[in-house]
Amino acid sequence: LVAACSEHFANPSANHLLGENAKVQVERVRHEIADSIGALPSEIIFTSGATESNNLILKGVLLPLLQSGQKPHMITSAIEHKCILEICAFLEVMGCEVTYLSPQPSGIITAESVRNAIQENTVLISLMHVNNELGTVNDIGEIGSVCFENDIKFHTDAAQSFLKEPIDIDDLNIDFLSISAHKIGGPKGIGAAFVRDLRSSG
Repeated sequence: LVAACSEHFANPSANHLLGENAKVQVERVRHEIADSIGALPSEIIFTSGATESNNLILKGVLLPLLQSGQKPHMITSAIEHKCILEICAFLEVMGCEVTYLSPQPSGIITAESVRNAIQENTVLISLMHVNNELGTVNDIGEIGSVCFENDIKFHTDAAQSFLKEPIDIDDLNIDFLSISAHKIGGPKGIGAAFVRDLRSSG
């Protein structure tokens, strides 16, 4: 962190030595993030944090469908991070249908509740891995399997679980994932989004 701020502060897109050195470090981190979740480096997009990643992913999936006149449906939970709930409220105003699942008394969102909420027009399911207030851990492997079986894209906010819980995007059938650097000791104002490249997924 100290080196990133004191030595590699130049614009990584610049055509000078300091910029080129900064680009090397940016790409090194991109590869490290990708390796940690079983993704390709090209599937990692740097953002200002999980909030921006969540906005990028949810709106990126649903707004084009809404703008084309479709009425898509997505599934999330009533206890997601505030930013997810605010994005969903915006999407509802735009015409998207949103189902908010209630957790079990333990705070868990079950795969069965996800399965039961699926509709013919469901295109996205967004559920966090570890709840930021309760600390409960959802079984995103089971939820991912439900999504895969029904050909529905799956997004998880992994800000609280990244590098703390094992994550393999293929094993868990994750299509989109959001993380924040400050949750793992990095600087505030930096995050990343994993966006699966369907061209490389076979």
